[in-house]
Amino acid sequence: MRTETVRTLLGLVGTVAGAHLLLWGAVDAADRAGLGEGLVGATTVTIGTSLPELVTVIQPARRRDTDLIVGNLLGSNMFNALGVGGVSGLIGAGMVDDPALTEFAVVAAVGIGVLARLMMCTDRATTRREGIALIGPYPTLVPFLS
Repeated sequence: MRTETVRTLLGLVGTVAGAHLLLWGAVDAADRAGLGEGLVGATTVTIGTSLPELVTVIQPARRRDTDLIVGNLLGSNMFNALGVGGVSGLIGAGMVDDPALTEFAVVAAVGIGVLARLMMCTDRATTRREGIALIGPYPTLVPFLS
């Protein structure tokens, strides 16, 4: 019991520290390269906030425990969108008036969400090819957000 607690805490600290290091390094590199805030936000913050969830699903993926994978990723992303977004709105984080973020990004996110839902309904599993089809649009869409 004690060993598992220590391993869990070390894993948590390592995952969070790794995400922070990635985020800080990417933001610094983007600032030095003179990239726009929309691009920095769409890439580094997305990766920095999603990396812990991706790391924590490796072991369930090895065990083929798909319910745990889907629950972790969907639950975490829902919390990030609703919880973090709600708190940001309550504390008045400021207005976002960039049409690329308020219109284009929302339409793209909804479109990819619908596509993912359709893929999951076909045979109750997402194949490797479908996963690539869902990840593929990301590098194409990011330049439109800067």
